[in-house]
Amino acid sequence: MFILSQDNVVKATADTYNEALYKLHDLQPMSWDWAMRYEGWSIDEQKYIIDASKEFAGTVLNTIINGKVSNYSGEPLTLAEYAEQPQNEGRELKVIDSEELKELIDKHRAGMIQDFQEISEGRYWEMLEVLPPMNYNGTYFQISEALQYDIRSTFTKKNGKFYEATLPTGSADKNKKYIDRI
Repeated sequence: MFILSQDNVVKATADTYNEALYKLHDLQPMSWDWAMRYEGWSIDEQKYIIDASKEFAGTVLNTIINGKVSNYSGEPLTLAEYAEQPQNEGRELKVIDSEELKELIDKHRAGMIQDFQEISEGRYWEMLEVLPPMNYNGTYFQISEALQYDIRSTFTKKNGKFYEATLPTGSADKNKKYIDRI
């Protein structure tokens, strides 16, 4: 992700550098070159900090914009200052870009998907009644609150038995390949 800022105030975000240039042109009347040289505009790629000493669990520790680490209780920090914070003791801080983060998220998301396992009828009905269901078709439904990303607890009944899985958001038709494995 790329951050467009003017005088260190974030004005917009973009997925690619070229998209950021187009947005910069839309945000002000001058050429992007003029805006960056004389009007205080900048385009910086957002970076992310993870703890490389642990398996990636789907979240980042913090973000870096314009070379500074976000500090929600004060002025932004340098990476060295952030590393010295007490909460980072024992952590192996690693800075990654958007592409690396996407790869980690894709791998983590894939690992969250689990096939159907038999459960009790009581568990099935408890989950059907706890929150409004999504994609309900009489035998199949998903919990409306995602576990993470688009992964949801998913329930079905088949041949008088009840099952639970963690699957991507979608109808019974979309997740048919998992149901067929029961």
